[in-house]
Amino acid sequence: AWLQYAKTLLNELSFATLTSPTEVRESGNMADALNVIKYAATKALQLLQNRVIHASLITPRRLIHQGTPVEYSEKSVVSSIPSTTLISEAKSLLSWVEDADSLNRGDPGSRASHVSLQESLLLDPSNVFAMEVLQMLDELN
Repeated sequence: AWLQYAKTLLNELSFATLTSPTEVRESGNMADALNVIKYAATKALQLLQNRVIHASLITPRRLIHQGTPVEYSEKSVVSSIPSTTLISEAKSLLSWVEDADSLNRGDPGSRASHVSLQESLLLDPSNVFAMEVLQMLDELN
């Protein structure tokens, strides 16, 4: 939900910037919008990484039925782990927001964001957004 919220905010910011770019930049709404998107993307990434780090092993349960144990399953399974695509999207979105915020303040992009985008592409090589942001940053530097 946090990742979807961040994406929705990004789309709305993109639309507002395309329709009236000077108004958005001069009003200070750009910095506020980037902060909200950054918070949502950070929260999404933290929740997704937490689910990966704290995945638990679910062992089969035994049921005693009239004196004989009956197993529901023979194998243990791991609790729900988010897909690498979701983690990749969250990492690339967060990197983009951090770079956009830096550029909005007149600072060049950081090397850490390049690394984060490359990690995002390692997790999901088909992440078009991460690839486009990385190419855009390379053109700026």
